[in-house]
Amino acid sequence: TAVDEGIYAFATLYHGCQRTICAYEEKFPIEIEHYLSLFARGLGIEHEDLFKKYSLWRDPARVMAEMGACMEASGVRPERAQKLVELTFPA
Repeated sequence: TAVDEGIYAFATLYHGCQRTICAYEEKFPIEIEHYLSLFARGLGIEHEDLFKKYSLWRDPARVMAEMGACMEASGVRPERAQKLVELTFPA
């Protein structure tokens, strides 16, 4: 397997692939990152992949709490965002 061969990371090329595949990190000992994140890191630029972070949490309530300040600043009502958060980041 890839793990047996020493592979420690898998770089996705398309943002849709990253969103679909990133949650597999919890099942396999391989870090899954978008190639632009790796490229940016090589330039000394770090940017947290919030979608991956929220996906791995598997806790919509925690995601809603984390997004609270941003939703308020953007005028998004929490009750309107709740369903989308539950669909996108299920428990």
